[in-house]
Amino acid sequence: MSPVFDLPPKPRTALIWLAANGWVRSLDTISAAPSWFILFFFVIRFWQSFHFYWIHRLIHTPWLFRKVHHLYHRNVNVGTWSCLAMHPVEHVLYYSGILIYFVLPSHLNHVIFYMFTLNLGAIYSHSGLDKLVVRGKQAIKAGSIHHKLRHRYFDCNYGFEEIPMDRWFGSFHDGSRAATDRIRARKKRMYARR
Repeated sequence: MSPVFDLPPKPRTALIWLAANGWVRSLDTISAAPSWFILFFFVIRFWQSFHFYWIHRLIHTPWLFRKVHHLYHRNVNVGTWSCLAMHPVEHVLYYSGILIYFVLPSHLNHVIFYMFTLNLGAIYSHSGLDKLVVRGKQAIKAGSIHHKLRHRYFDCNYGFEEIPMDRWFGSFHDGSRAATDRIRARKKRMYARR
């Protein structure tokens, strides 16, 4: 296969360059596998949630929290720009989910969708909005309270609300006093091990 581009890629276009030169398996057309093309959008959302939850748990280990993640948690009252207030190591970990495209064949539209939801989702969850109300009824749940509790108590609500990994692994905080006590007790046990 002859190269499509003669110049080496810039970091922001490396994945596209690798796909164009046959290094990454890709779906050249949507008609090649239409059911996989549609299904992969759902796989992407599950993967984002799964990846984010475990990366977030990782950077909450005491050593990485002190060296890397504490910068992000200086934002106790979140705003739209606090989603970008991360240590460079945390940025690398956050965006490392894109590596799924080296394993699973996908289309360029999947990559674009992944990056849009990763970036715009972070801005949306830091916006301070809890829900979008249309004609007096909740149209979209934004999850801001879920996220604000993460910033307030640090060791809870690591994931996204659409896939309940926090509920499954005991790190969910619903805003109640009982949840606060449970999270504080877990945090005390975790940092007492040092």
